[in-house]
Amino acid sequence: MKSLLSIIERNIRIFARSKISTFIVLIAPIILVILVGTAFSSDSLSNVRLGVYSSSYNELSNSIISGFEGKEFTIERIDSEESCVNSLKEGDVQACIIFPGDLSAEGNSQPVSFYVDNSRVNLAYSLINEVNTKISAKGSELGVAMV
Repeated sequence: MKSLLSIIERNIRIFARSKISTFIVLIAPIILVILVGTAFSSDSLSNVRLGVYSSSYNELSNSIISGFEGKEFTIERIDSEESCVNSLKEGDVQACIIFPGDLSAEGNSQPVSFYVDNSRVNLAYSLINEVNTKISAKGSELGVAMV
């Protein structure tokens, strides 16, 4: 056991002589972890561009869209559903929300659908959650107003 400790001690002394190797083994992994952590952190949804489309905007869809504009989202109204999806594929927007033309508080036949850029998975689920929260909040607000 004593010889094992002396071998380890000798190897540490040899290793400590070279400052470059000590730096690479001890400091480089810490720097690497910090850089990778910074690259994949997406807690904030700042400067997110949303493309929205509806065949006919009404008071309800406009109020939902204005709720998005109030915070950290940049809204871009797009002329057609296909253009909205294409702008998502091209990277012009991070999400595309399609509102049905007959959106009303009483209900409608078509759902509100949205498409998200899945190449940025860390942003996609945060964005889906945020959009669902805003639409649910508006639905709850309408439910209270109707009662």
